[in-house]
Amino acid sequence: MLVAVIIALVKFGGVFGITWFMSRDDAETTSVGACMHNNGTNSKPDLEEVDCSSSEAQYKVVQKHDFTSDINKCTDPSAPIAYWQTGGGHDVVLCMSEVK
Repeated sequence: MLVAVIIALVKFGGVFGITWFMSRDDAETTSVGACMHNNGTNSKPDLEEVDCSSSEAQYKVVQKHDFTSDINKCTDPSAPIAYWQTGGGHDVVLCMSEVK
C-alpha cells in the first residue's frame, strides 16, 4: 500500500512539474533578440514568444532585466516599450521595440 501511495505522489509531482513547465510565462523564459506577440490588451498584456519571421511578431526584445520591476532600466531609445512581469519564478522587465 505504501508503495502505491509513493508511486501516486511521484506521478502527481511529475504531472504538476510538467504543468508548471508548460505554463511558465514567456517573459521569464525569453531572451534578447526574441519576438513577442500580445495575446491580451495594452492594459492587461499576455505576451507569448513567437518566431520573428511570423506575421504575429509585434515586438522584439532589445534588453531583458531579471529580478527587478524597475521599468526605468529601459533607457535604450530604440526600445521605447517597457513590460514588467511579476510572479511565477521572478520579476522581469523587457525593453522592446515594435516589429515593423
